[in-house]
Amino acid sequence: MFPDCLFWQVADCRERLRYLYCILMGMKGNIGATDKQTRIVIGLGMAVVGLATLGGLLGLGMMVGAVVTLLGLVLVGTGLARVCLLYRLFGIDTSRSH
Repeated sequence: MFPDCLFWQVADCRERLRYLYCILMGMKGNIGATDKQTRIVIGLGMAVVGLATLGGLLGLGMMVGAVVTLLGLVLVGTGLARVCLLYRLFGIDTSRSH
């Protein structure tokens, strides 16, 4: 599919994750402290609501629960890594290091 990309040439899932981690950690952070805290808090809240929905505690449906959980985990992950690929795409930098 992408023969020149090392990511697709690695068969082991752990090696792929390590490769992605190295790419993300090598990138300059573009998320500031307030943005980081906001993402983590809102992401954890979304993940809890999504998991509660998936567990049948909230009647929002399985698809909604899965999407909300995934979005929450993405927010937490980008907050912890302090790198947002969408911010990079649109040229947004909320960190004070510009």
